[in-house]
Amino acid sequence: MIFHLLLLGSIEAVFLVVYLILISHQLGVSGLHQLAFVLCSQRVFSKVRGVIADDSWFPLEHGGEWRSRIKTNSGGKQIDRDEVAQKLSQVPAEQRLVVRRTAVAAGLTRYLVSSMLKEGRLHRRSTRIKPALTTENKHMRVEHVLSYIDDATHNFEPMENVIHIDEKWFNQDKNTRTYMLL
Repeated sequence: MIFHLLLLGSIEAVFLVVYLILISHQLGVSGLHQLAFVLCSQRVFSKVRGVIADDSWFPLEHGGEWRSRIKTNSGGKQIDRDEVAQKLSQVPAEQRLVVRRTAVAAGLTRYLVSSMLKEGRLHRRSTRIKPALTTENKHMRVEHVLSYIDDATHNFEPMENVIHIDEKWFNQDKNTRTYMLL
């Protein structure tokens, strides 16, 4: 849209700065941002004029594309995932609970650890403590409760000399832990 407005404001590929300021007002740009908008637009428009002169430009009806000026590979280089997996395998399983702790222990970034999870090279597995009550244990519990019932009145005994301790005191371990495995 902005490029079309710029082409409308140019006269024989000569760029009018006054027209650029009008466009910036239409877009709600003001102050120092307006100066940056003008300078950036002039730079882009001069590149477009150079591309048109080189005859490597496609008409606007076809998308207004031109060749990239980047000649070689650009951007950050990929880190070998096998090396990352080897570093992660050296971390003890107890430290592979959380992404942040795993990354610190392996000397990697959190992004690398989470990308390994996303790629499927690192898996989350949870350990659940499942109740190990057998039917025999359940019957023994029922018999223990029935031993506190008075046979004559069919009421529970007062239990004033019994201390009740909740089972959570014996099972203080976390129910689930999630480990990251290779």
